[in-house]
Amino acid sequence: MNVNRVYADKLDAEFVGIFTTAFQAEKRNMLQSSIIIILLDPVHALSQESSKVSPVKNLSQNENVSQFLKFIIIGLSSTMIDFAIQWLFYFKFHTPLVVAKTISFTCAVSNGFFWNSRWTFKGLGSGKNHELYMKFVSVNLVGLMINMTITAITAYLLVHRLPSDTYKLPFAIWLVCFVVATGGTFFWNFTANKLWTFKKTDALLKAQE
Repeated sequence: MNVNRVYADKLDAEFVGIFTTAFQAEKRNMLQSSIIIILLDPVHALSQESSKVSPVKNLSQNENVSQFLKFIIIGLSSTMIDFAIQWLFYFKFHTPLVVAKTISFTCAVSNGFFWNSRWTFKGLGSGKNHELYMKFVSVNLVGLMINMTITAITAYLLVHRLPSDTYKLPFAIWLVCFVVATGGTFFWNFTANKLWTFKKTDALLKAQE
């Protein structure tokens, strides 16, 4: 009888041990699950907030970024044209800076309109092609005045003289003026062309609502 009692106690102890181990393992698993939920909750909340943003707003944001990047690419090509022609006429043909800038400006603007109307703002804007071109030129004429003003101010700050028929800027000074003036007019050109030259028509705006 004592043997049976001892055997029963031993079974009870083993059962308690097994139950305790299983309970501790389950408790540990629940704790790990809770930690994972806590860590992932902000991510889940963020994804929920992102899903609340309207598709139209996302499309508009992506469109603006895409247009801006395309405008930069085309702007770089126009800048290279502007730089090369202006350098050629100013330093090789010895024309006045205003004349050299006008010629290079005309070539660069034509390049910019061709690619922006067919790529950056394709299908946007109202009016015939020549009407859009005149708007584009008008925007860039204002940009030219801004460019020449910045060039004059930068030159005066650097050498205390303005470029003229009797004074030619050294190449290094001219290059600094060119870079500063080009950067200063870039944002004007992009903003004005997007909001005026290639403005979305009412029909297109309604279609996107």
